[in-house]
Amino acid sequence: MPRVREREYVFALEEPDDRLRVQIATETGEVVAFLVQYETYLEGSFVPVSRYDSAHGVPHQDTLDRSNRVIRRRWLHGLDLKDALRLGDRDLRANWPDYKAEFFGVTP
Repeated sequence: MPRVREREYVFALEEPDDRLRVQIATETGEVVAFLVQYETYLEGSFVPVSRYDSAHGVPHQDTLDRSNRVIRRRWLHGLDLKDALRLGDRDLRANWPDYKAEFFGVTP
């Protein structure tokens, strides 16, 4: 019976209060679950700002508010988990300053 391998990585971004958390579960080399989450430091701990994940059976992106409520969900129909993982990683690494500005209510 194949074994699920779970890995987690945390990557620092350009600011010390910002990071990217990546969790990947694979089975025989195939992605079976994932999370790519941009986090910022707020009131003593890191909190999620935007994430891509495979919960609910379909890959999607959640954008959260400061109360940890989902304010926007974008379904990624048509993408397999590996491609959704790559998209999430690229998007959050490139656009985290915009997600942070929205999170804190700052207009660019």
